[in-house]
Amino acid sequence: AKIFRGGSAERKVPACMSCHGPNGAGMPNEYPRISGQHAGYVETELKAYRDGVRKNAKMEKVAKMLSAEEMKAVANFIQGTHRRHGAADGCQQTAHILMLRSCFII
Repeated sequence: AKIFRGGSAERKVPACMSCHGPNGAGMPNEYPRISGQHAGYVETELKAYRDGVRKNAKMEKVAKMLSAEEMKAVANFIQGTHRRHGAADGCQQTAHILMLRSCFII
């Protein structure tokens, strides 16, 4: 939960929620929904970004900064975030993401 919610300021690892939102619902056309993804899938994809198999400049950089333990912890946390998201969640998340974007440095 630590990396998902707060990242790591000392290592300049951004919080997952700074792009994917506080509930992992993402932002249409920009950041995908990750809420409720299976832990194994998330961990595999983070490793693929780290190894350059899957391409996305931001995610590649973030994944390279995470240890194997952190990837597993993030994956397990994301799996537990599954819930139904309504329109109010989307508005709240969009506002939150716009606020965080001014602090998001990659």
